[in-house]
Amino acid sequence: MQRDAGLSKPESFDQPTQAARLSDEGTAGRACRYPIRSRCFEAVDKVEVRPLVTGTIVAVYFKDGALVKKGDRLFSIDPGPYAAEVDRTAAQLAAAQAQERYATSDAAGADRLG
Repeated sequence: MQRDAGLSKPESFDQPTQAARLSDEGTAGRACRYPIRSRCFEAVDKVEVRPLVTGTIVAVYFKDGALVKKGDRLFSIDPGPYAAEVDRTAAQLAAAQAQERYATSDAAGADRLG
């Protein structure tokens, strides 16, 4: 096989080179098999986004590959389960306060009799 002035190409375009294989890692299914030929680019600054809470994502406020800044809103999570939990704990608080008022009143009545 004859080669052009120091330029070489893979024996088969079906098999990625070792450098291309290394670039496949971490591209989440968008592998750059031939980065020199395919104009496939990877971001220089990447971050992993993890939520602090669990929930169903109901809105996405960016497009894949878009530049985002610190503080930009990225997702909205369904507030329903959290609102239900707030309501449940508010009801528990109200019940505990009512029980405390009853116990205070009952103790005051017992002091008067006693």
